[in-house]
Amino acid sequence: MNLKFNGRRTGLFLALASFLHWLAPAWAQQQPQNPLPLPRIEFSEDTYPVKENARAILITIRRTGPTNTAAAVEFATQNGTAVAGENYVAKKATVSFPPGQVEQTVQVQVRDDFRLAGNKSAKLVLSNPAGAELGDNATAELLIEDNDSGKAALLTFGLDRIPFLHHALFDIPIYQYIASLIYIFLAFYISKLLDFLISGRLKRWAERTQSRLDDLFLELVRGPIKVVSFVILLHIGLRLFPWQPWLEDFFSKGLKVVVAISITYMVVKGIDILTGFWKQRAAETEDKSFNEQLLPIIRKTLKVFAVVVAVLLTLQNLGLNITSLLTSLGIGGLALALAAQDTLANFFGAIVILVDKPFRIGDAIQIDTVTGTVESIGFRSTQVRNLDGHQVSIPNKTVGNAIVTNISKRPNIRTLVNLGLAYDTPAEKVLRAVQLLEETYRNHAMTHDVLIGFNKFGDSALNISVVHWWKGLNMVEYTKGFQDLNLSIKRQFEAEAIGFAFPSQTVYLKQDSEWRVAPTDRQVQAPPSRQNS
Repeated sequence: MNLKFNGRRTGLFLALASFLHWLAPAWAQQQPQNPLPLPRIEFSEDTYPVKENARAILITIRRTGPTNTAAAVEFATQNGTAVAGENYVAKKATVSFPPGQVEQTVQVQVRDDFRLAGNKSAKLVLSNPAGAELGDNATAELLIEDNDSGKAALLTFGLDRIPFLHHALFDIPIYQYIASLIYIFLAFYISKLLDFLISGRLKRWAERTQSRLDDLFLELVRGPIKVVSFVILLHIGLRLFPWQPWLEDFFSKGLKVVVAISITYMVVKGIDILTGFWKQRAAETEDKSFNEQLLPIIRKTLKVFAVVVAVLLTLQNLGLNITSLLTSLGIGGLALALAAQDTLANFFGAIVILVDKPFRIGDAIQIDTVTGTVESIGFRSTQVRNLDGHQVSIPNKTVGNAIVTNISKRPNIRTLVNLGLAYDTPAEKVLRAVQLLEETYRNHAMTHDVLIGFNKFGDSALNISVVHWWKGLNMVEYTKGFQDLNLSIKRQFEAEAIGFAFPSQTVYLKQDSEWRVAPTDRQVQAPPSRQNS
């Protein structure tokens, strides 16, 4: 009985355990889960003060709590005492927070209306959060502080006091157009005044100085200063009035482009003036290769660089993203450099030659195995006319890495002469020969220096060494002059009965045994004698 009862109890226990195992997951799913806390999005300040003429203000919105997920919220402005279109530009945007971002900013434009006195305020509102909830500072105040209401009559030239001119044309009062035209005329005549001062009094003052640099500077700034001053004054005048946002943005970008073009023109013109001045200085040193080849390269390179930098800066000031453009230019420049590395090496080799000046056009040089006269220095190669009359093209990178001997740079022409006297010449005659050579060479007008001496006993002659330095580098004069010297020496040696040695050798044969002369066949076999019968 006990065994039977225990078996029933065990079966009941197993059945209850199976039921509870089936019931536990369903019960767990029905229990409420503890949700993760949501991040809170709110304004960082209760009030954002801004001066009326500040033009814009950045509103900071922050996120607190978990920041590992993305979140977003709607931002909007609402009228208070400040009215959209008059005191500020209405703004409505979605502010997104990527994972990890805790702050974002929104720009609200403020319109400078000096006609209105007193501070104005607008309401800033956050709504419709996504992936977050609103914090306690879901609303804030934009406080526009008035700081120029007392200047209205002065800035409008009193036109705002005429009731008729308060009528609006395209939502802008008529007196504002008229005042803007007055500012345009003022900007024009002030720029003319600056041009008159530069071209008149300052130019006369510069003419009294001996330096050429002040004249070049006035010539450089005369044109651009008029345009830049006009644009700056016009920009100041137009910014004094509230315009429609699109029109104000158009004016601002247009004036930026005009200023950029004027400054770029001034820089390019300055490059022309400076390189022209440099060319004039180089012409005084008769550096033709520098004038004709290197200066145009420098001028064009600087102009291209100035224009490219000006375009990139102008695009950036206009609000365009130039990062991708610079990246593309960098990749393209790298590919071009790899593809044309030999061409670039020759190009920079030409620049090194023209700047370092190891030789110039017309110089006689020796590069490795090539000896000749330089005819031209190009961007890729240097042309040399060798002694055989052939034109040899040497790559500039080879010239830059080679040992260059500039023959034309020597101060004089050195000549080494060896005169051989016969071995039977007496010592007194040898001494007389040295004296004759010394007198002949020393007394010549083109002798810079000379070194003469009986230096060695040669194989077939008594050698007199002559080291002569010719004064000058003209090869035609040198050849003719040295010919006259040699003829004079020849005549004097003949008059003194001093003979030159011929290359010869004396051979001595030694025989240990007795010398005997063998009879010839003709001596051994004498022909028979004829007898006359």
